[in-house]
Amino acid sequence: MTPPEPELSRQNYVRSTARSLWDNLPLVILASLVFSLAATPAFLTLHTNHLFAAIAIATLTVAPGWAALMALEAGILSDVRTDIRAMLAAFSRYWSRSVRLGLLVAAPLTLFLLALPALGRPQTPPAAWLILAVTTFCFFLALVLCLYAYPLLVLHNLEPGIALRNAYLLAIRHTGDTAGLLSMGVLFGLAVIYISPGLLLFLPAIWGLFVLNYCRVVVAEALTGAQK
Repeated sequence: MTPPEPELSRQNYVRSTARSLWDNLPLVILASLVFSLAATPAFLTLHTNHLFAAIAIATLTVAPGWAALMALEAGILSDVRTDIRAMLAAFSRYWSRSVRLGLLVAAPLTLFLLALPALGRPQTPPAAWLILAVTTFCFFLALVLCLYAYPLLVLHNLEPGIALRNAYLLAIRHTGDTAGLLSMGVLFGLAVIYISPGLLLFLPAIWGLFVLNYCRVVVAEALTGAQK
């Protein structure tokens, strides 16, 4: 008889995530391909140097695509029988809420790009430096919040405002691990840029699994602590 799987915890989180990835590798790769298809319009628009159009398209396609990928991977990590149709259904189910979360990232990035040309002037206005500093801070804050907000959205079917509030609480309680997850995403991004764009076909889904499973761990810890 196969011994029961140990309960997910901080101690076995990495091993559990890696096992789920290996056991469901074909489905994870297929889901990553579907996510890549959702990101293709924004990527092609960016490639033609239409930055603002690319941000708008990404908000409408990449953001819900990420939520849909999270929804499929939530089923994988919970050992629920699932397939790619669950991801396609989740795209429409979470579209509105995920786009609103995506705007949180898109808005400061857009303002940053609008202020950036001021740096090319002979004398950069102090207001431009202030705008650049504030928008940079808001952009990275939005990334941190969305790191947890998207998993919370699909795991607990939350509204964006509630998901962001809980994401903030998780981020400030687990700053070290949050930085580690973001660093993992940055390393994957650098691998795509400097090694091969083909890595984009499966690295997002792998990173998503680790982000989602870590969110499950810290939410479970928070709920356990609240019950004591």
